[in-house]
Amino acid sequence: MNQIRSLGYSIQWTDYDHWQTRLIEAANPRIDNALSPLLFLLTEWGINSKTLYLETAALVSHTLNDDNTLAGLTGAEIFCPPISAKLLHAYLVYLGLGQMSSVSGN
Repeated sequence: MNQIRSLGYSIQWTDYDHWQTRLIEAANPRIDNALSPLLFLLTEWGINSKTLYLETAALVSHTLNDDNTLAGLTGAEIFCPPISAKLLHAYLVYLGLGQMSSVSGN
């Protein structure tokens, strides 16, 4: 969180209900927003009405790891850098085109 803030993005802790309300407002289907198609995963309850769709999917899915990926990449010239402030900034800039503007305008 501190790294994201250091890049000029405003980020704050909030309770889940408030976050969900803000998410619904931001992903309004009448507004072109990348979150709109995914909104149901974070806001609609599953069949049993006790967990969200995303939580249900996480509970029933297999545990994922990167063993097969790393084995397949052995000897390849593909490099996966560790997460750093610079890399995080690059991801935010890429994902935020027209969606997330920083305080500093990055």
